Amino acid sequence: MKTVAELLAARYGLLFAGHNVDLLERGLVRLADSLGLSLEVLCSRLATDDPKAELWQRLIGTVTVNETYLYRHPEQLQLVLQRLVPERLGTGQRSLRAWSAGCATGEEAYSLAMVMRYAAPGCEISVLGTDISEPALAVAQRGKYGPNSLREPIPPLLQQAYLLPTTDGSVEVSLSIRELVEFRRVNLIDPEHLATVPSGFDIIFCRNVLIYFTPEHSRQVLMMLRDHLADGGVLVLTALDQREKIPGLEPLVLDGVPVLRRSEPPRVPPLPSRREPPTATSASASSSQLRLSVLSIDLAERAAEVKAAADQGDLARATQLARRLLQSDRTPEALHLLAMILSEQGKHAEAEQLLLEALKSSPSYVLGHLSLGLLDRPQHQRWRGAQHLQTVITLLKQRADDEILHGPEPLQVAMARRLASAGLANLERRS
Repeated sequence: MKTVAELLAARYGLLFAGHNVDLLERGLVRLADSLGLSLEVLCSRLATDDPKAELWQRLIGTVTVNETYLYRHPEQLQLVLQRLVPERLGTGQRSLRAWSAGCATGEEAYSLAMVMRYAAPGCEISVLGTDISEPALAVAQRGKYGPNSLREPIPPLLQQAYLLPTTDGSVEVSLSIRELVEFRRVNLIDPEHLATVPSGFDIIFCRNVLIYFTPEHSRQVLMMLRDHLADGGVLVLTALDQREKIPGLEPLVLDGVPVLRRSEPPRVPPLPSRREPPTATSASASSSQLRLSVLSIDLAERAAEVKAAADQGDLARATQLARRLLQSDRTPEALHLLAMILSEQGKHAEAEQLLLEALKSSPSYVLGHLSLGLLDRPQHQRWRGAQHLQTVITLLKQRADDEILHGPEPLQVAMARRLASAGLANLERRS
């Protein structure tokens, strides 16, 4: 087991140790069972097998999270549609290129292609989707997705123009979009693989990918992504992905969305000839800041682990991890995260109590009110949901449509308004 974990870290940069080693253990057990092998024989084969062999590919597909869906993180895609593409077009540029690094089954790459084509109908558009998992890329190539990939409401104009409904309730990505997207297998820490990836991208999405890398490989990949951006190009991560500042990547917040823009690396000033030793007060403050920073990173990584387990459909493990997280982080967002997982398991009463606790500490937490409003309740209690949905509409009355509401699943104000209004209408019909 230890040898396999070490090989995953060395060959693929994937970190399985301490907080998430059970993901590897359970993945190996599943793979061994599917092959009719003992765990010991499987680990022995992996230790001696070529990293390009099919067995390693099956392991990668088993232990990495390929769960995604169309139009995920709509606030980031709206940024591409409404600002990033128009800014590039404003310079006279008529050719736009994007890279979805860690595209899993392709929904992110196709979502990028849809918003870029809609924003720049007369321009040359190309999107590269890369992932380490060959089975995931095979799904991406087909471009056909079921209800699980349609969890996020997609803007009607995009859905009507680029997604074709099928008789079995799935959708197929239109040929006009599929022609814009190329999929390749790429290991983000393998120089040979990266040599096949061009540079000069205007936009790179690398979301929920770096959280699975070792710190050393995370920094290495960030620098590589920076070098693949065009001047002024933008790298889009999630809040849990970035662990440190990288020279040449300027952190910005555009329309409420944190991004990194490629810029010239800052010049390092020469060290002064004499330096005053730090005072006891400044040393104490620095130590305190360091402890807070380490705590923040640890909590973020643990929250990411909860989400990864939930995305994999392992709700029992996600619940266990979320309860453990609450022991040290009882914020509204952490309470909301566990409530969402419990609600998916039909445990609505406990989910409601957690959401009420979140609102007690933060009465204006909009996403908490929204979840309480949409929570499934018996007929005689539905009026309580209506109260929370009306509170959402009231709280958002003066807020901009494109503002981002932060929580376990960030949401644009406009979308929150629509969900609250639709929820109220549904309650009225059922009453």
